[in-house]
Amino acid sequence: MQYAKVFASIYEIVSQYINQMMWDFLTFIYLYIQRSKEMKIKILLVLFLTLSAVAFALPDPGGGEFPCGGEFGPCPIPIDGGVGILLASGIALGGAKWLKEKRNQQQ
Repeated sequence: MQYAKVFASIYEIVSQYINQMMWDFLTFIYLYIQRSKEMKIKILLVLFLTLSAVAFALPDPGGGEFPCGGEFGPCPIPIDGGVGILLASGIALGGAKWLKEKRNQQQ
């Protein structure tokens, strides 16, 4: 029973020490970031790359079979919806720029 109390007190001391180290580290990072905008960008880039690497390293959750019946089988999902909207908006933008240029040439 005494060992449990000793381990509990050691755990409490170590956790307080680690907590204090964490806050000291975060304070250091905060003060270091305040120096310049370039440093902020570097820190954010490092954090983004680290979190991206962690996200890609996660294991595959599984989920069973392929949604289309096979790895390269026929898929009943239409692809035209987004492509058609993108094509129509490109044509509209190009037509508007062409009309604007044509009107500028006439003046």
